[in-house]
Amino acid sequence: MEAGVAGTWDLATNDADTFQACVVTAAFSSRLGDWLLGARYRGEFRFPFGTASTVADTANNTASVSLQWDPNR
Repeated sequence: MEAGVAGTWDLATNDADTFQACVVTAAFSSRLGDWLLGARYRGEFRFPFGTASTVADTANNTASVSLQWDPNR
């Protein structure tokens, strides 16, 4: 199992374009006999940075699930 959090700030020369972003990730994998099960999630959240910023709040979420068969394990 793994997890992560990262934060970034995009400081533009134009204050209206500045924003802060937070990225959250989580992953899980497990072997079940000849099968490998995996699941991943990534969320990116953007917020305005400062009172002059006109950047809108946004959220982009992605997730995946995979199941692989490896008979040669």
